[in-house]
Amino acid sequence: MVEKVIHTLKLGMGHWWGLFLAVAAGFMVALGWFAPGSQTSAMTLMAVSFLGIATAYKVIARLKSTHDPDHTDGTIAIDLELMFLFVVALAVFIQFTGGTHSHFYPLNYALAAFMAAFHHPSVSIPALLLQIGLEFLGSRHTPFLSGSLDLYIHSGLLLVFYVFGYVALHLENFHLKLNFARNFEREMSRIRQDARDFRLIGTSVSRSSRNREDAEKLLSMASVESLHQNLYFIINLMGETMGLSSCVLLWLDSTGQKLTIKEASTMSPYLASTPFNAIKGTIGNVVRNQQPLILGDFATRFGAGALPYYNGPQEIGSFISVPVFENGQLRGVLCGDRIEAEPFSREHLRLFKNAAEQIIRALASERTFHSVEQSKFEQEKFFQASAMLNVALGLEEVVHSAFDAAGSIVPFDEAALVLSQDKQLKFLGVRGDLMSAMEGRTLPHKRSLLTIAMENRHHMPVNGELRDPNQLVVPTGEISFSGMGSVLIFPLTVGEKVLGAFILAATEKRIFSRSRRDMLGVIANQVAVTLQNALMYQKLETMATTDGLTGLTNHRTFQEKFTEMLERAKRTGNPLSVIITDIDKFKSVNDTYGHPIGDVVIKRVASILDKTVRTIDLAARYGGEEFALLLEDTDADGAQILAERIRQEVEKQVFDSQLGPFKSTMSLGIATYPAQGIHKQQLIERADKALYYAKEHGRNQVVHSGTVAR
Repeated sequence: MVEKVIHTLKLGMGHWWGLFLAVAAGFMVALGWFAPGSQTSAMTLMAVSFLGIATAYKVIARLKSTHDPDHTDGTIAIDLELMFLFVVALAVFIQFTGGTHSHFYPLNYALAAFMAAFHHPSVSIPALLLQIGLEFLGSRHTPFLSGSLDLYIHSGLLLVFYVFGYVALHLENFHLKLNFARNFEREMSRIRQDARDFRLIGTSVSRSSRNREDAEKLLSMASVESLHQNLYFIINLMGETMGLSSCVLLWLDSTGQKLTIKEASTMSPYLASTPFNAIKGTIGNVVRNQQPLILGDFATRFGAGALPYYNGPQEIGSFISVPVFENGQLRGVLCGDRIEAEPFSREHLRLFKNAAEQIIRALASERTFHSVEQSKFEQEKFFQASAMLNVALGLEEVVHSAFDAAGSIVPFDEAALVLSQDKQLKFLGVRGDLMSAMEGRTLPHKRSLLTIAMENRHHMPVNGELRDPNQLVVPTGEISFSGMGSVLIFPLTVGEKVLGAFILAATEKRIFSRSRRDMLGVIANQVAVTLQNALMYQKLETMATTDGLTGLTNHRTFQEKFTEMLERAKRTGNPLSVIITDIDKFKSVNDTYGHPIGDVVIKRVASILDKTVRTIDLAARYGGEEFALLLEDTDADGAQILAERIRQEVEKQVFDSQLGPFKSTMSLGIATYPAQGIHKQQLIERADKALYYAKEHGRNQVVHSGTVAR
């Protein structure tokens, strides 16, 4: 055990000898070994020497851990050890030079601020506490001007400088992060603007297509960067070949009123970065006349400041400029200038024209590449959209898949999926603030752009834009599409049948291009087929769970639901009542009035049961003229009251037949969990026994099994 302790101490001394040395030196400071007037001994000099060497060694070790990736472990421990050495070394120096009266005492405050600014609190706070501790321990060896008050003032100032350093660091970090965010956004804005100016993308996409926006952003960044590299190669080659001071490509904005430097090769420090007027001045002549311009002896004729792409006293001897056309439309101006006053030659002009044509070819090539990549992206999203629709079964899944599929093709702000049934328009699902008012609504089949699209079996409007902003898009005046720049309605058709419509709208104008309309048309056709399948699936599911004659839950589903409801009652501890009932003397009704009249009686009774029970309860056709009810959270008294209400309502009914009107009655038996049983079969048997008792004792009555002897 002793050997283990000794071994541990040896390891600790080997790793943390600097920390042990700092503690020893701090103890010497506390004893006042370095105070003025104390006797300097060989041990004191040795301690000072060791402390200086150790501090220098630890500084080198820390720098090594910063620059060497193989020595990055334990940097916090190294920092802590180093800061302790700094604190103690400074305490020794200050005590030696006069303590609190030392001219070097303010270094204590500087060290506190330094530790807070450049070290983690796990390092700086222990070092600060050591600093204050040494202040107090060494105070008895230093004469004070005003007793202990000075000591507390000095300690308080240490805390103040520490807090100041900490706050200053975080403010600077915040400032740097803010500047980085601003510069990043500025650069992204420049890239987006370049992409729009070069017609690589349209205006910004809407909020409903975040994946599309990210993909478009990345693609645009790559395209703009590639295009700038090509443009710079052309312009730099022109500048070097012709000995130009600057060769500059200026680009017109969308209004045709401003020119901006898009690319430049220059030796001048005065190149401007801000847009300038495209109509006025020397370059304005090129824009207005759309003809090349060559000017010699430029400085004498026009003076300084005549070229707006300079913002300083750049020496200009001659100038050349050619317009840059794309498909007959002026897109920009290519300019060059040099110090020599001799005018540029016709050969120079020919080279400039060729360069302008090469710039447009580079732009067209990049635009084609961008278009191919964008088309590839849209095709990929199109196939993903089709896959989403293929797996949709329920109506809710169809609605979500339809919206997601359309959103992968085109950005939209509003959407709705409408089902047409029985001359009614039911909004199965909506997206967007405007369409939210239509959620779950059913509207009459009145004339509107929606019904016109369904009647003509063609998308409306033809080009995806409203000619009249006040046009009625859906058959209600509650919502207006006047704020929508683009609107498109696809009829959902399967064969000759029109199932409904798919509405898409966006605030952005001209968003539904021909290619997008074509893809959306295919999506709409697939939505129609998927919707028909979902409706059929819903119908089959209903047929599988409901009785065809009455619309009530069928016997199989009743058994499944009974199991679920009974398990829930066992978990919650709430009662559950079951009622078994049948129509009295129903065979006589069939024999006397015929089976069609018997069906009328069954349906009328089923309707009464369905209307009487709550939504959390269950009404089922048990078989033939028998019915069953499950009443959640209902005790014997509650079940008795409900059953009596049903019995009385059935008794009031009058049925018409060829033999004249007649009435019918029913008997009801009740059993309640847990009083009459805890298993499903027990409860059914007890309720059935109560029903049998009711029939045996006069019919047309309600009997609870709790009142019947077993």
